[in-house]
Amino acid sequence: RILQGIKQAYLENNKEFIESLVKEALSTPIKFDRPPIKITKADNKKTLMLFLADMHIGAKVEYGSLYQNPYDLNEIYNRLDTIVQYLSNLGRFYKIVVVNGGDAIDGIDNQTARRDHYMPQSMGNKEQINNFAYAIIYLFQKLIELDLAENYSYQSVVDGNHDGYPGWITSKYVATVLKMHYPNIETDVADSFFLRYDVDDFSYIICHGKDSKHMKKGMPMVMDSKTEVFLIQYITSQHDLRKYINVVSGDLHNESMTRGKLFKYWKVGSFFGSSDYCMYNFGDTAPHVNYHIVEGSVLLNGTIELRK
Repeated sequence: RILQGIKQAYLENNKEFIESLVKEALSTPIKFDRPPIKITKADNKKTLMLFLADMHIGAKVEYGSLYQNPYDLNEIYNRLDTIVQYLSNLGRFYKIVVVNGGDAIDGIDNQTARRDHYMPQSMGNKEQINNFAYAIIYLFQKLIELDLAENYSYQSVVDGNHDGYPGWITSKYVATVLKMHYPNIETDVADSFFLRYDVDDFSYIICHGKDSKHMKKGMPMVMDSKTEVFLIQYITSQHDLRKYINVVSGDLHNESMTRGKLFKYWKVGSFFGSSDYCMYNFGDTAPHVNYHIVEGSVLLNGTIELRK
């Protein structure tokens, strides 16, 4: 209740700003002149879970960094096209679920949500929010135009350590605009740290991996005993879980899987890739996103590489 009260106050204080975003979306139809992608369709009953974590729209890798990672709007749409082209080769799905795994935008006022250090950014606050919205809507437009699934869903965690409450508002904005353009799309933006999503024999517990305020350290790349106990306690509080449980988080811009006693622990990659901070502290990790294909009790895991 306290958290909801804080968010309600935030929304009331920023009511005019949010209303201006919605009015802009209504008055300015989003149109993209992009080349069509040829596909070969095949009917099946599979569900695709596409994890778009750590997009960091507005992030900037400065000149002279250890490694190159150009990240302007053109590069963002090229990477989205790469994803669509890749998925088109997999055939047609019963449902495609696009999951925002947090840190959708890079931050606010050149800082993270925690306001603890300066970051170079290539876009202002409104630009980041609008460009993330346009990117997600463009992705859905392409998926729908190519008829890659019978059903579509947009799911979002509450926020990340970079985007914080503005990230939550951004995802609410995206969900609203998607509903206006495509009323049949399923949408859900979580109000707390974990997002729950069930498909066939699997229950997904999804989060960013580090929140915007409370956690001293984020969830590790390889699950340790402390993290497993923390997750088991939360999982046991959930009702009507499916046979298999997947805990999915981003934050560390790389992929891994650890098998726990009750669940599998997945870390998923970053659409953005490496920032200057990542390069100097952990080396260069190429941009990539992960996906699951689920049908009944079968799960296939895959990676889409975004650096050409």
